[in-house]
Amino acid sequence: MRGSSLPWGVASLVILVLLLAGPVRQSGAGEYSEYQRAFDVARELGGELLWDPQTELGEIRRGDRSVRFMVGSKTLAIDRRELRQAGEVRYSDGHVKLSPEAASLIASTLRPEIPRDDRAYVSTIFIDPGHGGRDPGTVGRHGSGDGAFELREKDIVLDVSLRLRDLLEQRLPERDIVLSREDDEFLSLDERTDIANQIPEEEEEIVLFVSVHANASFNTRARGFEAWYLPPDVRRQVIAPEELDESRRSIHAILNTMKEEELTLQSYHLADRLVAGLDRAVGQYTENRGVRERNFAVVRNANMPSVLVELGFVTNEAEARLLRREDYLNKLAEGLYSGIRQFVEEFESTS
Repeated sequence: MRGSSLPWGVASLVILVLLLAGPVRQSGAGEYSEYQRAFDVARELGGELLWDPQTELGEIRRGDRSVRFMVGSKTLAIDRRELRQAGEVRYSDGHVKLSPEAASLIASTLRPEIPRDDRAYVSTIFIDPGHGGRDPGTVGRHGSGDGAFELREKDIVLDVSLRLRDLLEQRLPERDIVLSREDDEFLSLDERTDIANQIPEEEEEIVLFVSVHANASFNTRARGFEAWYLPPDVRRQVIAPEELDESRRSIHAILNTMKEEELTLQSYHLADRLVAGLDRAVGQYTENRGVRERNFAVVRNANMPSVLVELGFVTNEAEARLLRREDYLNKLAEGLYSGIRQFVEEFESTS
């Protein structure tokens, strides 16, 4: 963010007059549900925020497009030409804050178009909250007397997964977001991967599989987050022979190996980006345990880039107390969202 006074000159005066004038068009339904810092919206879009504290005029730019706004006004100027009506822009606590309607309009205007014709495209993000129903997962019990509490893995991971789903639906509305479970339901490992494997994909589309868990250890000092992917030396069938036409069935083994290697590389990158996102969100509170390899059934049986992420240790009392806090659960969801978004953008720009 550039906070100094900007030499907008006559352009500022013109935009000021426009913001106070009419008629204007009404904006559509928003994807945000609460006021957002303008700086955060600009950063999320990969854009730049300009702000003139003297005139209280702001502008978010991305590429050759821009949206201007003024504190106290409900009118936005798109590309300095078209006026749109949205919720009021405010200034509080040292930050310019955009109403849900204004933030949504800016996002929909400046978000880059995603080519679908000749590039690989992430069509669906599958979120799998681990355990559920009769399977509580790992359980942490801490404190004594009136201060005693119990923390169950199945509850934490469902809570964070629902928050993550909401963020993905709000900020990546062009993707399909699917959860293996949305309540306290028991699902077998096979049922989880079957749901994901049955999601239809066009030739240039892929589905991402993220299984969300919490950790435990006999060492009560163990803490932190980590992400796991399938070891490269694990052999599996990811392409069934019957999926190939007659001319390619004779080279099924070669094609299957190539697909295995591709999924391993993509899964590693997804795990790495998830860990980086969590580190940005909660690295100041706990330990970054990095990316690891393990033959988990839930990632082995998913025929797509697949990762199992551990949010923290319920057996560590300090971390368990963090995992009970609303603000910390929001940070975890933000971290996972940030990692997924980074993977999607990198994958689609390079594939």
